[in-house]
Amino acid sequence: FTIPELPTGRHQLSIKGPYRQTKKTTIEIQPGENQADISVPCIFAEDEISLLARITRAEAEGESLQGQTAVAASILNRVNSPRYPSTIRDIVYQRVNGRYQYSPVRDGRIKLPPTEASYKAAFQALAGQDPSHGATGFFNPGKTRDRWVHSQPVTTRIDGHVFFRY
Repeated sequence: FTIPELPTGRHQLSIKGPYRQTKKTTIEIQPGENQADISVPCIFAEDEISLLARITRAEAEGESLQGQTAVAASILNRVNSPRYPSTIRDIVYQRVNGRYQYSPVRDGRIKLPPTEASYKAAFQALAGQDPSHGATGFFNPGKTRDRWVHSQPVTTRIDGHVFFRY
């Protein structure tokens, strides 16, 4: 990011971001152009980020980067919703009435390793991009006739998925 017109001297910064731990740091601004590399740790452990990338691959492999990012974002939207569990792991493996919420958990595709594209989509969602427009679910209309999902308020359609908010 860029901080425009920061005067020379020492400055205290507090950096916040979606799914990030707040980072407090001091920087020294010199005359001219300045650059600083500051790492802001994610609130999720590496294994949960990997799981987010795996479920993204399993649900949206072959879709555009926007579609994959929307799938990852919809899972993160569930993390933020009081209606759902509060961790990626608990959301991915959640059962309702004995049924997994994500078919790749049932059929084993969740075990496929994440791809570079699925990691990129997961990282974009973790950076705050949400092409799903706040969706907490999605479905492929060509693969399900479930009346309940078809009755939910649609937030957007991307590639082969319809995204909805419940």
